Amino acid sequence: MKTLKINVELSQLAMEFAGGISSPVEMVQYIRQKLNGQIQQLGNFINYQISEQRTIGQDLNLESYDLRYENKVLRFRFAQFQPRGTWEMQGFQWVSK
Repeated sequence: MKTLKINVELSQLAMEFAGGISSPVEMVQYIRQKLNGQIQQLGNFINYQISEQRTIGQDLNLESYDLRYENKVLRFRFAQFQPRGTWEMQGFQWVSK
């Protein structure tokens, strides 16, 4: 199965990411929406779930979410930082499992 198109699309999402999305759950929903056209490669969407959650100090959260499709599982890792009392997403990365 060729995954180049998925890799390119996910890389573009990571590059386009802007602070307008405030939570990992919102970002996961946005990613799902963007990947809707990839049914041929991914298969139908099954579910998503949090696979890891860590807090480092009082102002850094790391969370991983697995998006499960029939043919592939995509893991996204998010970092949230609280610099001035408000949580901000600092970005994400993805890993194909």
